Amino acid sequence: MKGYGCRSSSYLLNKAPTISQLSDVALAVCKLINVYFPSFFFLKKQVFTVEQALPHLEKTQGKFAKNLFLKDKKKRLYLFCAPHDAEVKLNDLAKMVGATGGLRFADSTVLEEKLGIQEGSVTVFGIVNDTDNEVRLVLDQRLLDETYTKLWFHPMVNSATTSISPTDLKSFIDKTNHEPLIVNIS
Repeated sequence: MKGYGCRSSSYLLNKAPTISQLSDVALAVCKLINVYFPSFFFLKKQVFTVEQALPHLEKTQGKFAKNLFLKDKKKRLYLFCAPHDAEVKLNDLAKMVGATGGLRFADSTVLEEKLGIQEGSVTVFGIVNDTDNEVRLVLDQRLLDETYTKLWFHPMVNSATTSISPTDLKSFIDKTNHEPLIVNIS
């Protein structure tokens, strides 16, 4: 197994990690959270849809993101992210990204294999586990053009949410070696 996200750490070590190693990892994760996710909070329960998440974010600034894990007829994979209220028509999106035979939702087993996350937890942060760049990242331009000061995503699980600025999102994406395709969904 490869990647850096919420997957098992056994692929990094040939044996069980020591307490010291676990402490180092925990410290690194805490630093990452403080740098990238200054507004991090746990939800009262797991949410599986945008509609279920929105009531938890009523008093927050910014925009919650809609994230779709898709595939085309040739089984090419796409992670599409847009503001939660964007009206997404898969046929139109397929034309924008050049997807052969249209777009449809990819299987949950492929989602877990490629991005290390489960159905209901799809997030832009999953690309950190796509070290072979097999997933094409597609972003609505409003997520990067400062239309919103904060963007809200699940942090690899659907029982929490976190915000990130468009500038920090760009920086995160750059560090994953993904070149996003920017589209305009209006």
